[in-house]
Amino acid sequence: MHYRIHRAGCRTREITLATTLLDDVKYPAAALRALYAVRWDVETNLNHLKTTMKMNVLKCKSVAGIMKEVLASC
Repeated sequence: MHYRIHRAGCRTREITLATTLLDDVKYPAAALRALYAVRWDVETNLNHLKTTMKMNVLKCKSVAGIMKEVLASC
């Protein structure tokens, strides 16, 4: 599915959304576009939060390792 996003003050973007949800009745295109927009906002907000808290450069994958990195950076 291809569609365009128009936001005031931003460039128009063309989005290509690939999905395995092929039933048009059960999964209408408008609902998939809305769901993708929500996901995009969540990803953007998480990235902003991690950058603000200087946690965007953490190397560890485990909770214990991340806690050690955070405590070491204080």
